[in-house]
Amino acid sequence: AITGAFSWSATVAGAYDFSVEVSDGNGGVDSESVSVTVTHATLAKIAVAAVPAALLAGQTSTVTVTAQDQYGNTVTDDNATVAVLSTDGGGSLGSTVLTMVNGIAATTLTKATAGAVHVNASAPSLAPVETLVTFTSGAAATIGTHPASSAS
Repeated sequence: AITGAFSWSATVAGAYDFSVEVSDGNGGVDSESVSVTVTHATLAKIAVAAVPAALLAGQTSTVTVTAQDQYGNTVTDDNATVAVLSTDGGGSLGSTVLTMVNGIAATTLTKATAGAVHVNASAPSLAPVETLVTFTSGAAATIGTHPASSAS
């Protein structure tokens, strides 16, 4: 027997709008618009990222730690998780202890000389994570247009 039941699942937090249309097989049709808001699940992991991840020595990268659920959604009501950051390779962090605000915390990373810096982040009861930031020496690369040379 047809029950009219349907199921749907989402792993990405957000608002979803869709329409459901049914038919009784005798020409009767009805439809309904449905709005569903999917929120994040519970805290399952942290993620760490640096932007930019490649830059000149002496410049500053922003390191962001994000509280995430098992699907990678930001746990926006996390205002308590404390992440401890450390580096190897000579990088200098603006702060080594960060507390999440709405699931996100950030600091800066600098390095005076060229080289790679691993930024490690850990939080109680969660697996540690890391990201790589590469500082290079020399002038910044530029992309531009140059007038074409004219042939005589």
